[in-house]
Amino acid sequence: MRTSVTQFSIEELKAELKRREEAAPPVAKPRDQVDWSGVYDTAVEGITHLVQNGYEPEDFEHWVYESVIGTVYGRDIWLTINKLIK
Repeated sequence: MRTSVTQFSIEELKAELKRREEAAPPVAKPRDQVDWSGVYDTAVEGITHLVQNGYEPEDFEHWVYESVIGTVYGRDIWLTINKLIK
């Protein structure tokens, strides 16, 4: 049994690192500073459509959800979510 990292080849260490990175669930961290303008724009567009047309746009609630999550966590959050739900 090998007890020291120096007893492994570079290829073995790289393979182990890759295995661990692929096995570990991605970490989602909210942003420290958030720009809410995209959420604001989504809300205004949806309500404007409702007022002008008498009905809510299809998937409006989903658009708002995606806008909020993307704003708080960044657009790359969807890559993380897709990895978690595959």
